[in-house]
Amino acid sequence: MGITKQDIRESFYIVDGFYHTNIFEFSDYETDGGLIHETLLEMIAEDEVLFVFGDETNDKSTAFILYRKNNRLLMEYIFKENDRFFLLLDGCAWVYPEYKIFQFHEKAELSVKLEEYIQYNSLSLSIQGMNKDIRKSLNQSNKDSLLLDEKQVKRVKLLAYFWRYGFIPFILLFMVGGAFLFNNEYGMLIGMSTFMLIMAIYLLMGAIFRFRHIYCMYQNANHQEMTPNKIYWNSMKNSDIYGVPIIFIVIGIAGLTVGILGICGIIS
Repeated sequence: MGITKQDIRESFYIVDGFYHTNIFEFSDYETDGGLIHETLLEMIAEDEVLFVFGDETNDKSTAFILYRKNNRLLMEYIFKENDRFFLLLDGCAWVYPEYKIFQFHEKAELSVKLEEYIQYNSLSLSIQGMNKDIRKSLNQSNKDSLLLDEKQVKRVKLLAYFWRYGFIPFILLFMVGGAFLFNNEYGMLIGMSTFMLIMAIYLLMGAIFRFRHIYCMYQNANHQEMTPNKIYWNSMKNSDIYGVPIIFIVIGIAGLTVGILGICGIIS
């Protein structure tokens, strides 16, 4: 007979003010993991963090970080080294209802939550993977904190996809238009460079004026989930949001210069 939710609940108990568990002494994580995760999600309050010692060892050298947010569960197994536990945020992932690597803002939120929990409970736990300015990365402008409805979210994602992928046919169109207008080999270069300048200026405006779809475009470029309702510009590197358009501007100006010089016969 397999374990039940009641068995799982009873395997968590308090000793000297701290949670302990012996769940893995009588369960098989590979077969019972789903039920364990589901039960823990029911046991933990929304936005709650718990530090739980694993009692499968006698020296209290293993523990779990449990965290519930938006009906998702983190269950991170950690070890003690030199009398301190260490949690690497880059390795954190939601395990229930589906496995999903943490986004940057989720790491930041967990880091802030854990810092408060560690201080309150005087835990020997170190968090690795976040800098001291983590709270700053969670700051939002009033505009970014406004929630969009479903249609607006789809619109933002479509615009983000366009500026990530949809510009390719427009480059070709500008190249063909340049070749048609100037009727020589430099026309295509002028057309391509003109569009690159237009695109670069728009990306720069998007970074300066904080367009949501430009933020989501950079998320997509970094292989992250697009989150139109969770905009944290401070989590982005300035080298990305300003560096990319500046590089395109330089390339565009260089291409236009070469093209104009070629059309004027100065270079051949």
